[in-house]
Order: sequence, then C-alpha cells, then structure tokens
Amino acid sequence: MKFVLVSLFFCSLAFQALAQYDPDKMFLLQKSEKYRRMKNTGATLTVVGTVLTVVGIVTLVNNVEETVPGSNQYTGNNEKAATGAIMWLVGVGGLGAGIPLWAVGAHNHKKYSQKLNAVSIRFNATPQRAGLTLAYKF
Repeated sequence: MKFVLVSLFFCSLAFQALAQYDPDKMFLLQKSEKYRRMKNTGATLTVVGTVLTVVGIVTLVNNVEETVPGSNQYTGNNEKAATGAIMWLVGVGGLGAGIPLWAVGAHNHKKYSQKLNAVSIRFNATPQRAGLTLAYKF
C-alpha cells in the first residue's frame, strides 16, 4: 500500500513538472520578455533623446555672436555651437528610434502577455482541490 501511495505521489510530481514545461508557453514567455525589453529601451531612448534635444537647442540659442564695433569680426564660441549641434542631432536620432521601439514593444508585449495568461492547465495535488484544472481567460 505504501508503495502505491509513494508511486502515485511521484507520478503526480512528474506530471506537474511536465505540465509546467510547455513549449508554446516558453515561446510566448520569450516573446513577451523580448518585447518588454524593446519597450523599456524605447522609453529610455525617448527620454534621453528629449533631454539631449532640449539641451542642444538651448546651447545653440545661447551661443550669441556679437560684432566688435568698427570691424567685421564676430565673437562667439564655435566649440559651444558644435557641441549644441551634436547634442541636438543625437537627441533627434534618439527620439526617432525610441518612439517606434516604445510603441511596437508596448503593443506586442501586451499581446503576448495576454496570450501567455489566456490558457493554463494545472494539476492540483492538494486534498481540498484534487484534479485537473483548465482555465481559459479572454
């Protein structure tokens, strides 16, 4: 009798372990994780791009060129203007890459997360709820 109970216990554990390893569920989990990272990268690029764009524009605007009275010489800081232009270009590039990444990543992350949580099969080994549970959420 003990052998039968122990065998049933180990069979239930083996069935539960096999039920947890579902290739489709692993595929959906990998896709969900991929798009979560894409969403986070897009959000980061968008925020950093916005900051760099604003700082670059402010740097360019604050680079005032003044004429020296009585001559055609201009005084200005060309290095400051070049730094502002580079910051603005990098910021616009970050915005251009970040916004689509954020949007596509958020949409697909939501889609695959919903698919991942839609179907679940569990084997309940507790005495209160013994049996097989099939849940479909939509």
